[in-house]
Amino acid sequence: MRLTEIAFADKILPMGALAIIKGISNTLKLKVIGEEMVKDLDTRVLYAFFHGRQFLLVWYMRNKNITLLSSLSRDGEIQARILKRFGYEIIRGSSARKGAEGIIGLKNKVLQGFDVGLAVDGPRGPCYSIGDGVIYLAKKLSLYIVPLTSASYPSWTFKNAWDKYQMPCPFSKAIILFGKPYKVQGEIEEEKESLKERLILLTEEAERMI
Repeated sequence: MRLTEIAFADKILPMGALAIIKGISNTLKLKVIGEEMVKDLDTRVLYAFFHGRQFLLVWYMRNKNITLLSSLSRDGEIQARILKRFGYEIIRGSSARKGAEGIIGLKNKVLQGFDVGLAVDGPRGPCYSIGDGVIYLAKKLSLYIVPLTSASYPSWTFKNAWDKYQMPCPFSKAIILFGKPYKVQGEIEEEKESLKERLILLTEEAERMI
C-alpha cells in the first residue's frame, strides 16, 4: 500500500464513516425496547450482537463505559479509530490472531468497571457463528450476557458482504431490542448454540416489529 493510500485509510475513511453514522442516526425515528432489564442488574454485563447489526448499536451505545474488541488487521485499525470517537474503549485482538491477548484485555477492562460489547461472529464470520471467546469471558467473570440487536426500515443490506451488514436509510424507522440478560451455566458448545438461537430469534422479532 502506498503512503497516500495509507494516509487516506488512516484519516479520511474514519472521518467519513463518522460523518455517515452521525448524519444518518440523527434522522432516525428510533425506538429502544428492553434496556430497563440491564439497568435493573446494577452490575457489569457483556453485550452480544451480530456483526451486521452494528450500525445503530454504535450510535446508541456510545459514551456508556463500554469496551469493544477490534481486530489486529488494517480494517480493525480504521474501525478502532472510528469507535474511539464515539467514546468506546478499544482492545485490539481477534479469534484468529492473538485472540488470547484480546480476551485478557477485555477481562482487565471489566475488572476496571467497564461493560463489554462483542460482535460474536466477527471479525470475518461466518455469519451468525459464535466464537468461544464470548462464552469463555462471560463464564470466567460471571458476567450476564445481554443479547442485543437492531433493525431498520427502509434500509440497505449489503447482501454480498459476509455479515449481511444492514445500514438504515435516512429518516427511516429503527429499533434497538435488548434480550433478557442471562448467565452461562453449561459447556461452551452448548452455550454457543443457545446464544446463537437467542440472537437469531431476537433479530427476527426486531424485523417483525419494524
